[in-house]
Amino acid sequence: MMPTGGFTLLIHLFINAIFFVARLVGITRTSVVLPEVALLALPLLVVLIFGAAHLVITQALAEEPTYSYFTPAAAPCPKPEPIDFERPTVVLRIDDVQAYMWRDISIRMTDDALARSMPPVLGVIPKGLSRDVALTSYLKSHRCEVEIAMHGWDHIPVEDGSGEFAYLSTGEALEHLLRGIEALARVSADVVTFIPPENEISDGTIEALPMAGLPIFSSGQGRPGDYDISTYDFVLERLETPGYVLSHCRRLFDEGAPCIIMFHPQDYAVNGELDAEKYERYLAILDGLASEGVVAARFSDLYDQLAK
Repeated sequence: MMPTGGFTLLIHLFINAIFFVARLVGITRTSVVLPEVALLALPLLVVLIFGAAHLVITQALAEEPTYSYFTPAAAPCPKPEPIDFERPTVVLRIDDVQAYMWRDISIRMTDDALARSMPPVLGVIPKGLSRDVALTSYLKSHRCEVEIAMHGWDHIPVEDGSGEFAYLSTGEALEHLLRGIEALARVSADVVTFIPPENEISDGTIEALPMAGLPIFSSGQGRPGDYDISTYDFVLERLETPGYVLSHCRRLFDEGAPCIIMFHPQDYAVNGELDAEKYERYLAILDGLASEGVVAARFSDLYDQLAK
C-alpha cells in the first residue's frame, strides 16, 4: 500500500498545478470553459497517475517505504570513553529488535539497562524498520548510548529451518549485508557488528563482512565475540534463573574474560505483551551484575580484540 502522505501530496500538487497553469495562461474562474480545463488537467492527471504508480511499484520492489528515502541518515557518534577492562566486563546482547513486534519490550529492556549505566548491544533486524516510526526514532535518539548491530536482513529462515545466513555464498551474503547497512544508516552511522540469525553463519558470510564494513560478528559457535550464555534454554524451552546466568558470568570474570549474554525480548512476553513475572528475571540479572561492579561494554568497545 502506498503511504497515505505520498498520495495526499500528489493530489495537493495536482490541484495547485492546475490553478498555477491557469493563472499563467490567463484563465479566470469566470472565463474557464470545459475544453480549456481538460487541456490543462489531462497532462497533469497523466503525471499524477504515473507518479502514484511509481510510488506503489517502488515500495513493492524496495523493502522500505518510499518516504523513508527522504529520511536523513544518522550522524556519526563521538568516540566513547574508554572501557576499564581491569574490571569484570559484560556484553548485553539483545537480539530480535525489530519493527512493531515486541517493540515496547525491547525499548523497556534498553531503558532499564541504561538506567544502570549498562549500555546494551541491540541486534536490529533491518527489513521494514523504517515503517515503525516509534522504534526508528527511539533508536536514532539513543544511537550514541547503545550499540546498534545488524541482526540479519529479514531474519527469515531457509527451507530446512537454518538461519538466513547459514549457507549464503560471499556474493549472496554481501547483497543482503549492503541492504541491511543501507536500512540501518537511518538510525546509526556506526554499525560495525553483525549478529547472524539463529547464530549460524556461513564461510561466505564471514568473507563478505569486511567488504560490507562489518569487521565484528557475534554468533554462537565458540569464536571470540560469540555469546557465552543465553537467558533462555531453547532445549527445555524455559528462562534460565538469574542465579544460573550470573554464576556462569562469574566463572568467566575469574578467568579475566568478558561475559557475553544473549537476550530476546520475546522471552519476557506472553501473547506479545510484557509478562511482569518473567521480566523480573531480566531485572534481577541487571541488578546482580551492577552489584558486582561490572562494566558493560559494546562489541565496538572490544574492536581491537574482535575485529576480523
